[in-house]
Amino acid sequence: MPNTRDPIDIALGARLRAMRTARRMSLQELGRQIDVTYQQIQKYETGANRIATATLYRIAKAFHCEPADLLVPMPDQEGAETIPALSASRLGLQDAPLPTLQDLPAHVRAPMSALLDALGASYARPRPAAPTAASGPLAH
Repeated sequence: MPNTRDPIDIALGARLRAMRTARRMSLQELGRQIDVTYQQIQKYETGANRIATATLYRIAKAFHCEPADLLVPMPDQEGAETIPALSASRLGLQDAPLPTLQDLPAHVRAPMSALLDALGASYARPRPAAPTAASGPLAH
């Protein structure tokens, strides 16, 4: 029986690698923190070896995140990625309305208002047409 890698193990491994490299953590450092070799981390990242639940917990602890944060996105049975919706409270946010410009202090409101006006004006102007292949200094 050929040793085929499960798409979920591959996706989890890719997520592990992305999170590790984003934290500028070496294979050796992560291995040391979860008490496995750097070769084992490589196998997890390629999906060659499956990550046990206890190991997933230790990895999350090393990354200062929740184990569930390592599981998103995961492929469904057809191989397409599915991303479960996270609630604002799950992300550590409050379900509260965003402040409006009027809610800002006066010394912040004036420059922000000027910035928003300038941005709005730049998008309201007609943009120049893109040069065609037959125009411009490089045309022959």
